[in-house]
Amino acid sequence: MAQALLELRKLLARETARRGRVVKVGAKSVQVATATGMVTALANSDFAVGQEVSVSDGVAYAVAVASAVYAL
Repeated sequence: MAQALLELRKLLARETARRGRVVKVGAKSVQVATATGMVTALANSDFAVGQEVSVSDGVAYAVAVASAVYAL
């Protein structure tokens, strides 16, 4: 019984955001390689292969990436 409740809690819990790189771009979705495996997500904008994205609740969002690095 307890195991079933834990599994149900996992299924109902809000998914945490994952970061990864786009490996395949489709018409309305993208495949993202993350540290935990491949994820297919809806694309909220145009993405390119290799672009870093964040996947939250099944939707891929662009991630801000530094364009310049300065030595301190």
